[in-house]
Amino acid sequence: MGSLQCPAIGLIVPVGRKGGGMKSRVQMASIGSLMAGLIFGISGCASDAPKPTSTVTPEQVRGHADKAFEKLKQEEQGRSSDPAMPR
Repeated sequence: MGSLQCPAIGLIVPVGRKGGGMKSRVQMASIGSLMAGLIFGISGCASDAPKPTSTVTPEQVRGHADKAFEKLKQEEQGRSSDPAMPR
């Protein structure tokens, strides 16, 4: 029975059959999943940091609110002049 060493993370994995059959397959699958998780975890940590979100100033908020209010007033004026539309 030999062993497989992953120098990047210092993990030594036994390879080969020892007569376990299904048990060794389950162990190999769990070790493979563990190694894949470690690789994805390391590569995820190495990615660029997220960019900060843009900040909105109170003046911008006030401007957007004023525009929305004016639009709402225009819609209400249009409804009041159209008698066919129910309220």
